[in-house]
Amino acid sequence: MKIFGREPAQWLAALAILVELLVAVGVPLTKDQQSYVNAAATAVMGALVAWTVAREKFAALAGGAVFALGQLAVSLGLDVSQDTIAAIGSAITAGLALWLYGKVTPPVSEDEVQARRARKAEARQRKRAAA
Repeated sequence: MKIFGREPAQWLAALAILVELLVAVGVPLTKDQQSYVNAAATAVMGALVAWTVAREKFAALAGGAVFALGQLAVSLGLDVSQDTIAAIGSAITAGLALWLYGKVTPPVSEDEVQARRARKAEARQRKRAAA
């Protein structure tokens, strides 16, 4: 997966450099806050990659990304309780699970599809023969 022609790892490296640059020019971020920014960006990037690769597994991952962003907000000074962050993450996970239901199908090989059709046809024939 590429984002604007670049791999996710390249964007994460660019963000890490940008954070270091901002600190160098005077933005007051502690080492812990810098780590939180990078961790949250990694969680969001992981969610984006997961969305493109395996949408059926995205709901739980999205909740984790929201939790990571909530932790980032707290580390940067936002007054939000851990319970609120967890509740928002859970609500998003549940909402995405409901939204994704029916939109995502598990991968099935063409051979398996043919085998299922053959079994159904055989069952119909046995039913007709028994009647």
